[in-house]
Amino acid sequence: MVEEIAFIGVGDGKERDFERAVATASERIFPRSQGFISLSLAQGIEKPSTYALKILWETVEDHTEGFVNSDLFEEWKALVQGILDGAPIVEHWRPVDLG
Repeated sequence: MVEEIAFIGVGDGKERDFERAVATASERIFPRSQGFISLSLAQGIEKPSTYALKILWETVEDHTEGFVNSDLFEEWKALVQGILDGAPIVEHWRPVDLG
């Protein structure tokens, strides 16, 4: 399992639009992608126009090759077009066993 964390800035006053777009995508887009497990969204406290979108994938390739190269990614981009303020910062994380 791998966690994609995307730090996403949205335009001033577009926070609710972005939240609605993610809610729609969480129901209609991401679950249709191979390897998708779940997602969550957090809003910055110090910077409320910045979000952390966290998506769990079975493998990093499910995101970087499967989703990004699919029509689903185009649907996602169309959903957030005009809402984002710049390009997201996207990183992948692996769980660490502390036991």
